[in-house]
Amino acid sequence: MPNNVTASAFWSVIASSKKIKAFIYNDRGKVGLYSYDKPNMNVNADGSVDIYFGERPPEGLESNWIPTAGENFFLLFRLYGPEEAFFDKSFNLPNIQRMN
Repeated sequence: MPNNVTASAFWSVIASSKKIKAFIYNDRGKVGLYSYDKPNMNVNADGSVDIYFGERPPEGLESNWIPTAGENFFLLFRLYGPEEAFFDKSFNLPNIQRMN
């Protein structure tokens, strides 16, 4: 997530199962991440946050990870209190990048 997310309240990203079209429940009880989680996450020097999705977290980046339990998934990004940059389309989320 970039540092300049255009939401006056908060942002969230949730991974949902393509199979059942609902949260991917797991033993960690974690279905997504929110801007409220940012103080506990690994934050980049520019204030952005890398978020990881997968069956297992990258080593040392558990706080930036959303478990997918090996399922095919889709993401739902939400901006609560979207600001003008969202509406005039000057704010864009970066593309998701596959990592091996």
